[in-house]
Amino acid sequence: MHWFSRHVWLVLLQFQWTDIVYLKAIRMLTRFMLAIAMGLISTVGSAGTEKPGVVKDLHYGEVLFYFYQQDYFTAITRLLASRQLERMPSHRVDSELLLGGMNLSYGLHQEAGRIFQGILDENAEEKVRNRAWYYLGKISYQRGYLDRAEDYLQRVTEVAQTEVRGDQQLLLAQVFMEKGRFADAIDVLQAWEGPELWQSFAQYNLGIALIRSNQHEQGVQTLDELGRMKPQNKEQDALKDKANLVLGYTLIEAGNPDQAKTHLQRVRLQGPYSNLALLGAGWADAALNRHQKALVPWTELNGRDIMDASVQESMLALPFAYGRLEAHGRAANLYQEAIAAYTNEIRRLKDSARSIREGELVAALKEKTSDPGMGWFWTLQELPDLPETRYFTHLMANHDFHEAVKNFRDLGFLEHNLVYWLSNIEAFDHMLNERRRRYEINLPHAQQLLAQADLSESSAERDMLTEYLNNIEHNDDSLSLATHKQRKMWTELERIQQRLDVIQQVREAPELARKHRLIQGVLIWELSEQFAARVWENRKLLNQLDAAIEEAGVRRDSLKRAVSSAPARFEGFSIRIEELKSRIERQLKKVSLAMAALGEHLAHLAVVELERREQQLGAHITQARFSLAQSYDLAASRQSK
Repeated sequence: MHWFSRHVWLVLLQFQWTDIVYLKAIRMLTRFMLAIAMGLISTVGSAGTEKPGVVKDLHYGEVLFYFYQQDYFTAITRLLASRQLERMPSHRVDSELLLGGMNLSYGLHQEAGRIFQGILDENAEEKVRNRAWYYLGKISYQRGYLDRAEDYLQRVTEVAQTEVRGDQQLLLAQVFMEKGRFADAIDVLQAWEGPELWQSFAQYNLGIALIRSNQHEQGVQTLDELGRMKPQNKEQDALKDKANLVLGYTLIEAGNPDQAKTHLQRVRLQGPYSNLALLGAGWADAALNRHQKALVPWTELNGRDIMDASVQESMLALPFAYGRLEAHGRAANLYQEAIAAYTNEIRRLKDSARSIREGELVAALKEKTSDPGMGWFWTLQELPDLPETRYFTHLMANHDFHEAVKNFRDLGFLEHNLVYWLSNIEAFDHMLNERRRRYEINLPHAQQLLAQADLSESSAERDMLTEYLNNIEHNDDSLSLATHKQRKMWTELERIQQRLDVIQQVREAPELARKHRLIQGVLIWELSEQFAARVWENRKLLNQLDAAIEEAGVRRDSLKRAVSSAPARFEGFSIRIEELKSRIERQLKKVSLAMAALGEHLAHLAVVELERREQQLGAHITQARFSLAQSYDLAASRQSK
């Protein structure tokens, strides 16, 4: 095999052994991980078995509302505030798990670790402990503490198969593979108990582990099953291609290029692994001395975007095949074209590096990541539309670069949030000044009202009314509580009585007197019947008067306190606003400095990537010139014969 094909193979190996389930399954994992963090999944035997929990505390429901709206920053702040005010007693553990998970997603490993360790220290129920052990293992793995991660993950009990068992097994297998313990990884993956939707990813990792543990035949068989599956989604499409790609290069390395080509031809022509598959298919034919057939995939590859490393390799592989077919003139022309293309690409790389150093990439990333919120397991789906970003496909797979981009985005959100609150602080300051102005305008009127608010006269009048009512009740003076109509009738009866006294000698006088007594008796009876109720009603009115006088006193005292304390309150608010304003400005300065430093780091990573590509192209140019010289020598020797 030619030296540069082995170079591609080594790069592929390095990529494949570390490309475990998370790189391809991340979109499918996200929803499940969110549910695990909240403790809302009761069974995960198959896809789509999520069962919602019952929200017992209103404020926890509010946190979940923002959480499901993907407004995670607000969810965290509401959760912290509600926890401090003890508003979520029924969801204390669930809220802690949710907070720890979100802290973990933002890279706050120490804070998340303290939360999960605190849950364990409280002797929580087993399913909660399993989730806490799992997350502690995940934290340790992300920080590179493989021994500690293994210890934590091993503590997850078998009861957890309905909670985090499948994900725990995949992560534990990844730990074993990174530690070179492929036999242990095989044992874990063969006993895998996760959702059916993830079965293919576990099988892929199992195949990789079998090959790395020198169980070549079993590993090839496992990956071959994946390479023949009928994909159900885009992730499985990519996984199928990757399994066939790994099989192809593995078989080429094992000296079985004919079988390798069968697997490489299963890879889609328009997919993420198509270029590597075309390159490998050509080398499989070349290994069988079928250089004419090798021209087909390499010619197809040669017409693709030169920024891809496989395309760059094909620009040397194609003239190599023509040289083996003794078409040395054609080979020489292709080598010259390759040198020209490489040289032009190096020039563009240098221009791109200069543009990055001038800050264009960082400015474009800031605009691209300006979404006003921070997401769980957020990833940059598209690179900024700049000429230099065409080279960053490999860089985007780099964990350090992607984490740096996520941190840059988070800092950008914090900057946006701080700027927003800084503008609000200015509004609060304006509101305070307006209230102070209104206070100064209304103060004279308030002082006048206080001067007039003498309740002693009202209290005296109330006492007089009380005494008057007591006398009426004591003397059974029902007439004093009569209605206007009854009083008018009583007066009329008295006037009639006076006239009767005058006409006593009249024959009809006795009958008129009898009727007068009858009407007067009815009225007296009516007044007597209603007397108790009217006394009670008047006492009720007196009680209401007492309450009104008391409330007036309270309001008068409150107004006095407000008048006297308002200047101090205004001053206190003013001091607090200034302190908050200064605090926000300090934090904003820190965030801006951190963003600038991180931007420089991102630019450095990008420039290093461009320089790496430039070095590769330089090596290609050297090889092309050497091969060109060989082609000239072979062509000259052939003509001399």
